[in-house]
Amino acid sequence: MDTSKPLVSVFIVTYNSSDYIIEALESVRNQTYQNIELVVSDDCSSDDTITKVREWIDQNKDRFIRTEVVETPVNTGIPANYNRAVRACKGEWLKMMDGDDLILPNCIEDNVKYVLKNPNAHIVFSNMYLFKGKNRDKVEGKNFNSRRRLFFEKDAKSQMICLLKGNILPSQTCFILASILKDNCYDERYRLLEDYPMWLKLSQMGERFFYFDDCTAMYRISDSVSSSKKNLYSVSYMDVCKQHYIDIVLPLIKQNNASEAYNQNQRKYMMYNVCLSVLKNRRNFLTIPFYWLFRVFIFKFCYFRL
Repeated sequence: MDTSKPLVSVFIVTYNSSDYIIEALESVRNQTYQNIELVVSDDCSSDDTITKVREWIDQNKDRFIRTEVVETPVNTGIPANYNRAVRACKGEWLKMMDGDDLILPNCIEDNVKYVLKNPNAHIVFSNMYLFKGKNRDKVEGKNFNSRRRLFFEKDAKSQMICLLKGNILPSQTCFILASILKDNCYDERYRLLEDYPMWLKLSQMGERFFYFDDCTAMYRISDSVSSSKKNLYSVSYMDVCKQHYIDIVLPLIKQNNASEAYNQNQRKYMMYNVCLSVLKNRRNFLTIPFYWLFRVFIFKFCYFRL
């Protein structure tokens, strides 16, 4: 086996991704790196996502070392979909994707080069572009600023304490050693929340997160589980986040006496409660200015104690 060109599994998780899945698949096919397998895991889509995926794979399967499509008869939630995808992968390294996102042609090659030069780097992040629509309009870079880059210079425990304030790690750019995810499943208790619980779990185990300064992925800005055009917040998503905070984050905050993280989370959930009770969670020309004014006030002047 050529250790300089390890097998990389690109797995795409889909749910009603029919409008964008072909574009996502094409971005995998166009990789400059050749030693790739492709896995698509679908969470019981009600549209023709799977039909499109199977037709595309039939036409392009020779590009990959191996392909697999994973289906389920019932919708199980995002973490369970990720777990099925990970279990199906055979590669040494994993590149995760959502069904409406893209990876740049250099993505896999650049990540492989980085991990081969940095043997201790088991979990790697990079930069990404943000874009909207099928025509990729309003494209802009989403890079880590100098302050956030300091996060990657910290040890695993310090990174974990930073993550207690909130998730800053973009899963769209994550490149990870396969054995790590195969040994540590995504937490299926939180149906709409997959990445943040995983990053906290891995940093608790002593895994450190690495970073290189290059764009490797494109993230499509659209309505999602966390936001929509009509509402300031997705209630179902925020309720899952609050439960994860109660179950996991708050005990870790207390254990590590992380007062700053406690303050940050208290302010965040106060914002959420005010938006529900006062603004009725409506996104319009009246509520948005109030939302941002109150956000500035609460995050700048309101403090709490652990």
